[in-house]
Amino acid sequence: MSRADSFFDGISQREIAIRGQRTYSPAFYRDVHMMLGIFTADLATARALLPSPRLRPLSAVPGKALVGINCFEYKDTDVGPYNEVGISIGVQVDDHTPGFLAVARSTISQAYHGHVLELPVTTQIALHGGLDFFNYPKFLAEITFEERGSIRSCRVTDPESNALIFEMTGERIATRRRQSGRAPDLCTFYSYPVKDGRLMKARFELNQIEKDRRLFGGWFKVTTGDHPRARSLADLRPGRLLQYVYAPRCQGILYEPEPI
Repeated sequence: MSRADSFFDGISQREIAIRGQRTYSPAFYRDVHMMLGIFTADLATARALLPSPRLRPLSAVPGKALVGINCFEYKDTDVGPYNEVGISIGVQVDDHTPGFLAVARSTISQAYHGHVLELPVTTQIALHGGLDFFNYPKFLAEITFEERGSIRSCRVTDPESNALIFEMTGERIATRRRQSGRAPDLCTFYSYPVKDGRLMKARFELNQIEKDRRLFGGWFKVTTGDHPRARSLADLRPGRLLQYVYAPRCQGILYEPEPI
């Protein structure tokens, strides 16, 4: 990719330190592999897990919320390579748009709004950066990816006991590659952590260089283990898969949270 076609051109970074280790903000993610599944979930449970009355579960079907599961393999970032899995409840923020319209708008625009419930990562610097700057619910885990035939699996285990927390499997569907010179195919994740008692908004922009998606079906599956860390997802009772995105080549920019 030429410099003129670079996703990062024009983005100014400042030097920061994560517990004494120098890095930059916003953080650049130069090589990302992503699988994303969006499922229906129990509405009452989702509502009880939200930390602010300004957040409402996104609901397109009576009695059902939405839960998003992201499997990220970050191969090249400003804090080094690491893996991450995000479990999030879809939310509306200070917004009373009918749920089905909000879901349609989100699907078309590829702008996803969520409250992060669990965010296991594989390195100390990713852990501390998420805790110190975002107050994300991060914890250390073993996260391994494996490909067998048409299936890509993501297994999350406890590093001490090796107990299973989550396991996700997704189809390696045929993807389309964005042509050079065209506008980025952007997918934006907005998260809403609470830091120092204030509701914040953080943004992660993903340039999907190579991706495709499917609606409904069995393209992406999740299994929860018996580990206590799996309980929040198990209690949500993920049901029908609504959307699956397979994006084996992406670039990302993670911005620091701001109060809203």
